Amino acid sequence: MISLLAAGCHDISFPGLGIYLKNVPQYFEIGNLQVYWYAVCIAVGFTLAFFYATGRSEKFGVKSDDLLDLLFFAVPLGILGARIYYVLFELDLYRDNPISILYIWEGGLAIYGGLIGGLLTALIFCKVKKIPVPALFDITAVPFLIAQGIGRWGNFFNAEAYGVETALPWRMVINDTIVAHPTFLYESVWCLLGALLLHLYSKHRKFDGEVFLLYVAWYSLERSVVEMLRTDSLYFWGTDIRVSQLFSLILFFVCVGVLIYNYGLRKTPFYLLVRDGVKEMEKPEEAEQDWLEEALDTEQAKQAEQDLIDGDIEDGTVFEVPRIEPDENAPMITPFAEIKRSEDDAEEDLVFDADEENKGE
Repeated sequence: MISLLAAGCHDISFPGLGIYLKNVPQYFEIGNLQVYWYAVCIAVGFTLAFFYATGRSEKFGVKSDDLLDLLFFAVPLGILGARIYYVLFELDLYRDNPISILYIWEGGLAIYGGLIGGLLTALIFCKVKKIPVPALFDITAVPFLIAQGIGRWGNFFNAEAYGVETALPWRMVINDTIVAHPTFLYESVWCLLGALLLHLYSKHRKFDGEVFLLYVAWYSLERSVVEMLRTDSLYFWGTDIRVSQLFSLILFFVCVGVLIYNYGLRKTPFYLLVRDGVKEMEKPEEAEQDWLEEALDTEQAKQAEQDLIDGDIEDGTVFEVPRIEPDENAPMITPFAEIKRSEDDAEEDLVFDADEENKGE
């Protein structure tokens, strides 16, 4: 038998919006099993994030199987990181009953701790599997926002993570005694909006790591503001400094600085593991094909290729071909020879540099 009206119910309303909810339960019961809505919200958010990530991973140059392998490690270690982070700044809550540290279904998971745990796991995983870190981080950006946006509703069922008192039309009233900012709702809306915007932008990203930097900047901006409204913030020991607010401000300015550098000051070409649906690291010949075809489609170039294959030309022989405009990020090694701009007239020609080391590549 399933029971939805269990102990720990709250009356929650938004009187300015005409919304009144009675007996909002913290959990429901299936037989003798208590299932907390906090856990359900996290599970739903994670599930949707998982399907999104695996569905789009190939677009970022990451195999879905590799992503699935990563999740087996990153999820438990992310939860562990979230709990450790929270407990470290709330030690007084657990001194008398240390075993309660394990009761994560009652709340007490810090998002930044989860991110630290999950991303450290991803770094090690990328090192072992030889996956470019920026590309992997990019695919995590939108899923993180989806999971955070939905997971925040667990705070609603627990009647927690609310803000200071307010008289705004969307104020939240808990048990007719607490009148506060619904900060969980602010963060949920901000994260889901960010997920939509980054999903749309990710199709036009300029370099690996860009989407992740935008995610961190987007989230940390909101968190640095909303954290000022919350009444349950974690503080540095013996100070009035809010941990998450300081951390958010640092992350925001660091990410914005890196983005400004890449957009306006970067001198080297941008790099994408996957460009126009082609994975450059695994299929260099396909990545080259579009821009190389025109240069090779000349009698002189064709003859040079055949001579190189037959071994009829010496090292250092240079063949000039009509100038083309290759993609600035495309590989510069062909199966026949190295193509480079002529040093004498870089604006007019490209040249083949026949080099024995390039044969068969």
